[in-house]
Amino acid sequence: MITGHNTDVEYKGKTYHVQTEDKGVKNPIIESLIYIKGHIVGSKKASYADLLAAGGGEKQIQERLEAQHKRMLMDVRGGKFALEGPPPFGDSLISKRSLDEVVREYLRGLKGDETLELIVQTPASLLLGSTETIEVHTRTRGKQKPIPGVAVSIRISHPTEGETELFHGETDKEGGVEARIAIPPLEVPNAALIIEATSEHGQEQTRMLVHHRATALAEPQPV
Repeated sequence: MITGHNTDVEYKGKTYHVQTEDKGVKNPIIESLIYIKGHIVGSKKASYADLLAAGGGEKQIQERLEAQHKRMLMDVRGGKFALEGPPPFGDSLISKRSLDEVVREYLRGLKGDETLELIVQTPASLLLGSTETIEVHTRTRGKQKPIPGVAVSIRISHPTEGETELFHGETDKEGGVEARIAIPPLEVPNAALIIEATSEHGQEQTRMLVHHRATALAEPQPV
C-alpha cells in the first residue's frame, strides 16, 4: 500500500483538511477526502487498475496519488468546495497579493524546473501526545531530481500557544530525511504541524492538523 498525504489548506478563513490515500492493489482506488472540522465536504475516487494492467508499480501509483492530491489542493484553493459555493468566474483575476509576493512568484517562474517541491508522508491521523515518524522528501518540481542539503524544520503551532520546534535537520543525498517527533499533549483545539523546507531552490511548507485521540477515533459525519 502506498503512503498517502494529509494537508491543511486555508480558504477564506476556513481550514480544509485534504487526505488522499491508496486503498491497495486488491481495491486499486486512490481516494481523496476533504474535511472541515471533521465533516466531509468533498471527495474524489479514481481507479489505477489501468496502471496495474500495464505492469506499473509503486512508483507510478505514487505519482498518480501525488497528482490527484495536488489537484484537490488546487480545487480547494480555488473555492470549489467552499460551503458558500464556488467563486464567480473571473474572481481570481483580481489579485490581492503584495508586490513582494508577485515578484517572488515571477522569480520562481524564471527558475522553472529548479524550484523546490516538498513531499511529506505521515500516518493517516496525527495525534496529540503521540510519537510519530514523518518522512520528508525534496526534489525539483519539473525534472523531479532529489535535492540534498535542504533545511527541514517541523514545528507545532497553535493560535494561542505559539510555535514550538520539534525537529530540525537536512535532507540526505537522496533528498530525504526521516524525523521521529514527540508531539506534545496539548489540551487545545486547532493545533497543527508545520513542515517547512528551505534551500537555494526556494521555500515550501505544508500544515497538517493534529487531533485529540477521541476526535481521531470519531467517525466523520458528512454534511
